[in-house]
Amino acid sequence: MQQSRPIDKSILRQLIFGAVLVVGFEFLTGVLSLVSNAIYGMLGNQVIYFIVSVVAAAVFAGLVVVSALYIVPIEKARNTVELLKKLVVGGAIGLVGLVLINLIWAVIDGGSLLGQVIFSSAFIGSILTALTLTAIFVLGVLIARNVPPRPRAAAPQFGAPQGYPAQQQTQAPQGYAAPQQTQAPQGYAAPQGQVPQQHAPQPHAQQQQQQQQHQPQPQPQQQAPQYPAAPQAQPPYPPQP
Repeated sequence: MQQSRPIDKSILRQLIFGAVLVVGFEFLTGVLSLVSNAIYGMLGNQVIYFIVSVVAAAVFAGLVVVSALYIVPIEKARNTVELLKKLVVGGAIGLVGLVLINLIWAVIDGGSLLGQVIFSSAFIGSILTALTLTAIFVLGVLIARNVPPRPRAAAPQFGAPQGYPAQQQTQAPQGYAAPQQTQAPQGYAAPQGQVPQQHAPQPHAQQQQQQQQHQPQPQPQQQAPQYPAAPQAQPPYPPQP
């Protein structure tokens, strides 16, 4: 089973805009016609005719959209001239729908003048209406074609709700030191994996200085107390004559 090709969203946007203009134009002209007839008190079947004309415009726009998407795709148009040709073909297909609707309405409302109503309304009126609606449809497509689509909004990101500051890292209150990494007490080896800052390796000169400071100072040797020497024995002096 052959899969249907995807529809280009930009092309679909252009066609929808043209269809909205067509239906809106017919609705606006119908409302103005009702207001003018109501002023002179000649409504009659004008309300029903207004409804039929709006439905016929919607059918016409739908047929043109289908034609522009599948029968003569406008996405293959290489320039504006080819685009206009394809839309004119779509308008001709929409004309068929107008003729059928107006023919049914002429049979219902024709009465004794059925032939004249069929000729003037179902054929001549349908052709004139189709030309007007085709021109409006083409105008809508060209406008939408020259207006770039509105950029999509960025995807919402999950973050802090509005009115609340973003979550920050816990900080120590003023007057207190910020929490530091666990350090080994003095005299004990630091935990493996990270050397505390005060126990980090220092230059050689500082190491020698610290070693000299931590080495025990040599104590002075105790000396024996000095005592005066004992008098030595001297030989007796010889007798003097």
